[in-house]
Amino acid sequence: MRKQSYVSRRPGFTLIELLVVIAIVAILAAILFPVFIQAKERGRQAVCCSNLKQLTQAFFNYCDDNNGYMPGCQRRQLIAAGWPSNVRDWTGSRWVAYGTPPAPCDVREGPLFKGGYARSVGIFNCPSDADMPAIYGNTKIGFSEKASLDTYFGGVRPSGVPNGLGITYSLNEDVCHKSKSGTPTLTTIKLALATAGRAAQVMFLLHEYRGKLGVCSGQNDGWFQWWSAGSSVDMSGKIHWDGSTCSYADGHVKWISNKEMTKIVETPHASHGSAPCRIPWHRNSYFYGTANPAYNE
Repeated sequence: MRKQSYVSRRPGFTLIELLVVIAIVAILAAILFPVFIQAKERGRQAVCCSNLKQLTQAFFNYCDDNNGYMPGCQRRQLIAAGWPSNVRDWTGSRWVAYGTPPAPCDVREGPLFKGGYARSVGIFNCPSDADMPAIYGNTKIGFSEKASLDTYFGGVRPSGVPNGLGITYSLNEDVCHKSKSGTPTLTTIKLALATAGRAAQVMFLLHEYRGKLGVCSGQNDGWFQWWSAGSSVDMSGKIHWDGSTCSYADGHVKWISNKEMTKIVETPHASHGSAPCRIPWHRNSYFYGTANPAYNE
């Protein structure tokens, strides 16, 4: 008798089983992908903090070599105060006058880079801001704009300088200049004297907000002006997971939540707005002998 052979067949997946597998994969992806994205942004935040640390130290080293004085901190203010027309501020900006859009800056032309205190163009720009333009009113401004290239760099963006305005960080206005008699009517400050006794409380560099079309300007001119009457002049960056980064006049760097930053930075001053407040990030007027005594603790 001939034996009948049987071939064992393994049944395939049913439609229901395939759908279950796909659903499980989708759920896992939904759980894991945000974790991966968050880890990547945390890495950018760490680089941003490193940039701030290096830039802050570059300022300190500049002061050490220049009798304690800070470099020029905003070109248009210096020129208006009677400084030479060829002066460059720390950003290497060519911005000349108020009421005009901020000019693109070449940080290699600024005193920090030219003097060898900052050795990398990259530390002037947060990696989360890379290739992003800044906003001035309803206009995007920066190296990526052809008009800016033609006006400031003859149509050729300098090698190694990032797109956008090329500068993410801004100096606290209180560590920039002080008034003086005669011409020029501004002088840079001696940083150690201006922050004596409270360097760990005085904000130094801040990651500035780049702005949103039609809503808020993010000028990124290297100068952070506190809230003034009627409008928010400058705002802190809101890019690092519901917070931003800053450095202090003693050299330490930290991340601060937007909630805390708003309370500290974007609240009206006692003399400017309707709600009195005490702002802890102003320089020490008691040691320095000028400016903002009402804001000191």
